[in-house]
Formats: sequence, structure tokens, C-alpha cells
Amino acid sequence: MNELNRGDFWILVAIGRHEVRQHWVGRQVVRRLGGDLKRIARLGYGGHPDGPKEGRVVGLPEWTYEFHGRGCELSNTSRECFIDVDFSDSGGC
Repeated sequence: MNELNRGDFWILVAIGRHEVRQHWVGRQVVRRLGGDLKRIARLGYGGHPDGPKEGRVVGLPEWTYEFHGRGCELSNTSRECFIDVDFSDSGGC
């Protein structure tokens, strides 16, 4: 088996971290914003939960959300961190 070079290793680490963040966004959409990931994926804009399409995340005042098409973006209020996720028909991120 070939050894990973240093750059490849850090790319794999970054992908793993991003996957964790994507699942965190999915949980927040379901728990705090009343979304259904499969419905959003299947219907796009028509599948967004009732109510505002953007605003502060309930219970996480330092985070804002914005629904778009088949996904949602969460960002902290300083915009230092934002995570944009599209949902799949299987309910994944």
C-alpha cells in the first residue's frame, strides 16, 4: 500500500471534519427549525418548513440560517464560520 503524503492526509482529515459539520446542520434543521430533510431534498423550496426562510436559529442565538433549494446554510453571526448543506432523498446531508 502506498503511503499518504502529508497533503493527502490533511485533505482526508478536512473531509471527515466537514462530514461531521454537515450532519450537525441536518440535526439543527430537524430539531430547531422544524425541517424534514427528505421533504426538503425531494421538493426543494416547496419542502421548506413553514415560517421565515432565514433568521436566527432557535436556541442558538449566535447562529443564523437560510434555507435555499434543497438545503440550508448555517453561519455564526460574525460570519467566521458557515456551513452550507444540500440534503439527499435518503435524508442525509
